[in-house]
Amino acid sequence: MNPGACHNSTAFASTRLGQISLDPTYKLTAASISAGHCLVADDAYAESEVLAVSRPGSGRGDRWKDAYDFY
Repeated sequence: MNPGACHNSTAFASTRLGQISLDPTYKLTAASISAGHCLVADDAYAESEVLAVSRPGSGRGDRWKDAYDFY
């Protein structure tokens, strides 16, 4: 259990789902990565093969970054 002031990514990493999701050697995670699947998170998390995060600043006029954040 984490205190209320804990960072979101720390809280997620301490859960069983977070541990499985962030471990690329875990069978389900490896299969998801090879299939091109990922979890979507906000920019409080670090981008990885498993986590797709939005770009800080919401693209600021760059149509590809804006589209990435939109979808």
